[in-house]
Amino acid sequence: MDVAQTRHVLLLDDPGPVGLHATSPDCTIDEAHRALKAVAGMHAKWWDSEKLKEFSWLASGESQSLMMAAPRKFRASTDAVKERFSGRLPDGLEGVGDRYGPVIPQIMQRNAVSPLTLVHGEFRPENLYFSDDDDGVMAVTWQLAGRWHGASDVAYFIPYALATEDRRQHEQSLPRTYYGALTDNGIANYSYDLLLEHYRLGLLRNLSVFVIADENVDLEVSEGEIWQTRRVQSLQALIDWNVLELLPELE
Repeated sequence: MDVAQTRHVLLLDDPGPVGLHATSPDCTIDEAHRALKAVAGMHAKWWDSEKLKEFSWLASGESQSLMMAAPRKFRASTDAVKERFSGRLPDGLEGVGDRYGPVIPQIMQRNAVSPLTLVHGEFRPENLYFSDDDDGVMAVTWQLAGRWHGASDVAYFIPYALATEDRRQHEQSLPRTYYGALTDNGIANYSYDLLLEHYRLGLLRNLSVFVIADENVDLEVSEGEIWQTRRVQSLQALIDWNVLELLPELE
């Protein structure tokens, strides 16, 4: 992309038979485990890689423009979100926005402490294709790709992909699957307790991602309503994991 000339090149690749399938917002437990194994493989490949710093277009905690823009966009979207989700938000989230907005930069900084890796940013079923004949998973829509904790992809995926009761039932085994895949791919000196700490930070970060994205959602199309429903569903995880108790540390 040549910004000054406003000229762009789009490189397309044939995804093969995987791309013949339609993506879906629904995800089975088996597919959830497959997806987390796949993303763990990608995370392991780029784990604390210095090469990622060469890609200035990746979102990261070092981006001052992102640090400044995120709180502003969050404030601009908050009122519309409150109106749109009136009576639908999980108990405990009402009124959090006033405390949350000012500490978004601190949340980003916490999510940007080593170990860092390449993350997808919107790792959810609609952006995934599952192969029929092996464990292959292909991810598309990389517009929020960044350099963060790998657990941020996990924290985005699990609450969004699974209905609340299914998530609660499997929320211990799914991070274990991800963690096991990391270790199988050679990642050492990263404890499971630290993964869960990063998972909670990822859940906290989700609130800003979802609120800011609200202005781009068209409820007149079915995908927009699905996105809204899944988003409300996913926010319950913030309450279940008591992540709002992290706010006083950041204020």
